Amino acid sequence: MTERRLSNLLLAGILLCVAGAVISGVISNVHAKIDALGDGYTSFCNVNDSVNCDRVLSSPYAKVFGIPVAWFALLAYAATGAMLLLARQAEGRVQARWMALSGIAIAGSLAFSTYMAAVSFFVLKTVCLLCTGLYIVTLGLLAVALLSISQAIKTPLGGGSAVSYRNFAAAVGLSALAVAGVAAANWPAVGTLPADLLTLEDVRDADPQFYVWYTDHPVKDAPSGERNVLGPDEAPVTIIEFSDLQCGHCRRNHDRLKGLLERRPDDVRVVYRHFPLDVRCNEVVGRTIHAYACRAAEASECAALQGRFGDMIDILFANQQQLFDANLPRLAGKIGLDVDAFNACMEAGQTVPQIVEDARAGSRMNITSTPTLYINGREIRGSFEHDVSYDYAILIESLLAKQGSEG
Repeated sequence: MTERRLSNLLLAGILLCVAGAVISGVISNVHAKIDALGDGYTSFCNVNDSVNCDRVLSSPYAKVFGIPVAWFALLAYAATGAMLLLARQAEGRVQARWMALSGIAIAGSLAFSTYMAAVSFFVLKTVCLLCTGLYIVTLGLLAVALLSISQAIKTPLGGGSAVSYRNFAAAVGLSALAVAGVAAANWPAVGTLPADLLTLEDVRDADPQFYVWYTDHPVKDAPSGERNVLGPDEAPVTIIEFSDLQCGHCRRNHDRLKGLLERRPDDVRVVYRHFPLDVRCNEVVGRTIHAYACRAAEASECAALQGRFGDMIDILFANQQQLFDANLPRLAGKIGLDVDAFNACMEAGQTVPQIVEDARAGSRMNITSTPTLYINGREIRGSFEHDVSYDYAILIESLLAKQGSEG
């Protein structure tokens, strides 16, 4: 009976590895299309700003030493499945050896999946459904490993073999250390911008990973519009931001752009354009994700009529959980607007045409999520994770613009 249970557990592990390999293959395909088509490609699991495989797979964390993580996953699941198959077909000490090796592979998968899940959930703050499928497969393999050890140590050949809870725990610990080392070597640079970066070659040498990742993004003819400009007109770099005032990622990006404008007041201007994920003013989104986004956008434009657009989006982003209609006049009053004029503007829907115009402009650029940035036309879907990355991007674009004017 014990041998049959062990055989069934190993079969379950094989089937889980097949599932993991299939999902890894799908992720590899999505990754290849993102690399080939850039932001012109949208996968089937790009749901919104919080559930978005494309955001995860286009991030710097999606590759290890320049190789897509999905390729490693495909190889790992294939190898683990092969070892479990050999273990199922073998007997005695040979079976124990293959089980021990497959346990080491499962421990490695567990450590790396934990790392990638932490990056997705806590750094990128985005759920990748395909990646989550792999996390579930790995948890299933963990259960198979633990239950297989339980069955193996009940057999005469298993008791003194390498198949034990202690050895599996050691494999998990060593795998965690190895993954920590890989993560440290592969982690995007965080810090301050060196002061002696005078050429594109200097920038590339200072952070080659970011330089290659950033410059691989396509440059498009993005519509800037004439409204809601923050920063000097003569700045060498223009960032056009399509944003949603109820979007959490947009709030974080807004804070980073404000910091960028403070650090580099002469180098950058930001043009804000609306792309609310709300069908009431954005006909292309299909369904409403942020129910207060359109009215919040109207509020910002009504404030713009009084010359207070920047102050209004600051307070709207700061009060994202309270964007219901009744609270908008209170927020307008807090920044010193003429509340009667503001209410009249809101009641008349005076600024809706501008918001619809922005949304349609975003639609023509095939925007599907927020924030989407155009840095001198270079399309970045999502935001950078670190302030210094914005500085690097501005420096790269400034040097490219200077190079172009001299050429």
